[in-house]
Amino acid sequence: MSKHHFIKIKDWIFDPSTKTLFKDDASDESVSLENKQCLLLQFLIENHSQVVNRDQLIETVWFGRIVEELTINAVVSRLRKVLGGDKNDYIKTHPKIGYSLVCEVKFIEKEIIEPETIKVTSKENDQLNNINSAKAYPIKLFAVISALAILLVLIFNLISNSTNIENKKMTNDNIPRFEPPVPLTYLEGHEFNPAISPNKNLLAFVHKKTETANMQVIVKNINSNKVVSLDPSRYTASPTWSSNGEYLYYQEYLNKKCLIKRTKITQALTFSDPQIITSCGNLISISPLTIKNNWLYFSYSESHKQPLRIKRMHLISKQQETLTSPTIKDLGDYSFSLNFDGSKIAFIRSTSSNYNLMYLDLLSGEVKVLKKLNHAAYYVDWSPSDDLIIYIDAKESLKAINIHNLKERLLYQSSEKIFSPKVISNNEVLLSFGDPFTKNVKSLNLMSIEPKMNDLITSSFDDFGATSYQNEKHNLIAFISNRSGEKQIWLSDNNELSQLTHFTDNNLIADDLRFSDDGNSLIFTKNQQLLLIHINEKETIALTKTPLLAKNAIWACNNHNTVFTSIYDKGNWDLFKINTLTLNKTKLLTSIESIRGDCSNNTYYINQTFNNDIYKLNSNLEIIKNKIVSLNKPHSSSLKWQVNANQIYNLNTDTKKLYKIHLLTQEKTLMISFDNYVYDFSISNEKLIFNSRTLHNTYIAKVPIKIL
Repeated sequence: MSKHHFIKIKDWIFDPSTKTLFKDDASDESVSLENKQCLLLQFLIENHSQVVNRDQLIETVWFGRIVEELTINAVVSRLRKVLGGDKNDYIKTHPKIGYSLVCEVKFIEKEIIEPETIKVTSKENDQLNNINSAKAYPIKLFAVISALAILLVLIFNLISNSTNIENKKMTNDNIPRFEPPVPLTYLEGHEFNPAISPNKNLLAFVHKKTETANMQVIVKNINSNKVVSLDPSRYTASPTWSSNGEYLYYQEYLNKKCLIKRTKITQALTFSDPQIITSCGNLISISPLTIKNNWLYFSYSESHKQPLRIKRMHLISKQQETLTSPTIKDLGDYSFSLNFDGSKIAFIRSTSSNYNLMYLDLLSGEVKVLKKLNHAAYYVDWSPSDDLIIYIDAKESLKAINIHNLKERLLYQSSEKIFSPKVISNNEVLLSFGDPFTKNVKSLNLMSIEPKMNDLITSSFDDFGATSYQNEKHNLIAFISNRSGEKQIWLSDNNELSQLTHFTDNNLIADDLRFSDDGNSLIFTKNQQLLLIHINEKETIALTKTPLLAKNAIWACNNHNTVFTSIYDKGNWDLFKINTLTLNKTKLLTSIESIRGDCSNNTYYINQTFNNDIYKLNSNLEIIKNKIVSLNKPHSSSLKWQVNANQIYNLNTDTKKLYKIHLLTQEKTLMISFDNYVYDFSISNEKLIFNSRTLHNTYIAKVPIKIL
């Protein structure tokens, strides 16, 4: 059982790690099982179609304790009631013998096998050497890691050299030379996710004219350059063509529902009335669609609290199947591609800010992690060969990875950002070119009578994730920026800039920086691990280590040696207290998504993983049962809500509005509406500090490559 993540039980999806049943349909229905119900169901699944007797149940479910027959009957009865249906639809009673599970059982995923990758740079070694010796890694481990790192570098160099000789034209300086891209689109705004018709005459793609505009599916006749939008008034995305090129399938988001539709398109770009095919859940989505052998493949989620899963529907029989089920409740499986014969799926899985390139064999059910990515990847595609998956790495390199031996080959290198690869043949690929956004930091002074937005950190680079600290001598602002070429943490001290970090695998630095109350230390998460920087010494200490994952950390009020954070361990996010001196961890509460502190009143507030309600903690850090307020949408990130001076601030990214709610009177007030897109914020020194972004122009181009 431990080798399987989710189990399909007739009309339900069972998650043993969270003791939860989810309806395998378009509803949001889910049920949390009691402990005994969960143990009983697991045991019946392990013995599917076999009769288990009373003694076996007592030994496994009640751990050998003596229990009455009525007790066993009551647990079975309650489990039957949860599952629904007729009495013997799921669990059949065999009088005077026992019970058996008789319904359909299907293990959706097999055990994930993750290749180990270890990277330690010299600068990171120096940082680790500064950790207290009682907590540092053994010297032998450093030697092993260093040897592995050197070996990996040598292997990479050999592969790179081989790739260059075999696949690329070389200049006299031995530098790969790539053919220039041929632009196909020219609209003002952001253009991505290309899909070319089978006859290669029509190009469908997604266009976003401004930051506040809806995404639109556009269709262009490549020969005549005529361009038509499906429906300018609606949010549409994810175009894909039927195998004969007669129909265009796409996703539409309307009234908080995601629908998959199709329309018949002529070469003259006339469209038939759209037809609804199925639901893709309740979330705005740019996840791709694919059609193979009369099956429509798509990503699906019922709510923000559930990860995206890959499903498929047979276009003739309307039969639907769930193909993947990520275990950690995060973004999930949001991007995928099918190979030529439809037997394998390549996909990207986001689990708590980690990104894995994976593939699923539909015939065997095997799921494998091919590569851990140190950046947020968005699209993948298959080459015409069944062995190669095409993706874009953190260095803007288009690469092919072999699913059998995991060897990689460089196909194309760009000097600007590239994304949305779509392979046309072994010799051509479509790519989107250009950086879609520039990020900057703005602030709003809470002490002003009429608060207004001001620029805090702006440049031609991406600047985000800022936090501030101020006293009589210092005005500190810490923020994340790529101004040195890679994302690093920077410090502005009275407008004098310095670089605090020098990471090499830094693309997953989260925008959750926090100063301690004395301004001497800074906490943040990188690759979902909680780290601390002593600013004066520029010393970095790991507060958590793999396999633990951490998020939404804050400092304890008036205490610069204690941190609160949510840690993922054994299938759940729990609230922990960490002593930054001893590194001791203490579990405080279970199922906690995030915690915020109102240090002006020395109080803390939390929201749980299974609802949108905010609760107050008492002086013993126990939950006070009556909720304080219910937010209007789920918030997996604590950067969507903050608390200060008895006010809770709630950012609604859909409406681009910031509200404040008085925690004593429950009065709700609109503070500000944003002209540009603001996606996260924090509070420090009586300032709201916002992460903002501005849309840039991008274009889709055809690029000559050589895959084989």
